[in-house]
Amino acid sequence: MTTHHTDWQVLALADVPPIPWRNGGGVTRELLSGPTSTDWRWRLSVADVAANGPFSRFEKTQRWFAVLDGAGVVLRFPQSTHRLDAHSEVLAFEGEWRCDCDLIDGATLDFNLMTRGLPAHMQRLRAQTHAFTPTVAGLAGVFALHDETRITQGTQSQSVPRHSLAWRVLTPHQAVQVHSAHALWLFIEGAA
Repeated sequence: MTTHHTDWQVLALADVPPIPWRNGGGVTRELLSGPTSTDWRWRLSVADVAANGPFSRFEKTQRWFAVLDGAGVVLRFPQSTHRLDAHSEVLAFEGEWRCDCDLIDGATLDFNLMTRGLPAHMQRLRAQTHAFTPTVAGLAGVFALHDETRITQGTQSQSVPRHSLAWRVLTPHQAVQVHSAHALWLFIEGAA
């Protein structure tokens, strides 16, 4: 089988070392951040949540959260409560909000996108082809939750293994299609 070269880079979750939380309630694997991992304006990570407890607060930060595996979580904010599982839509919220997380039935695996001052969006794709054509430059990402996940751009094609992140910078009007039974799609304007 011929493999077409593309500019998409792919990172497997299993290849990212886990960083234990200070409170002992789980670990985080930072997949990607920029411009640096210590002074980031955008950050993609996956957390293994093993115990109930509060989320860390991030001032002036927009967050997007999605459950990947496990029975799910209940997130309690001062103004609302959300029950989320691996079929729920992505939840967006402000990073400075107080948030308590209760596990529904055991540990969960969760995806987090965070940005500071950069518009972004993240959505769950299910059993569909998703077409996206950006109007501005930015970083596009696909996190695969199914082995049969593929990205196409024109005549080029890139497969994305389950629990892997594929990403690249897109220029305006650079069309992309994602074919997957289950994946997350994200786009961060102005990120590179």
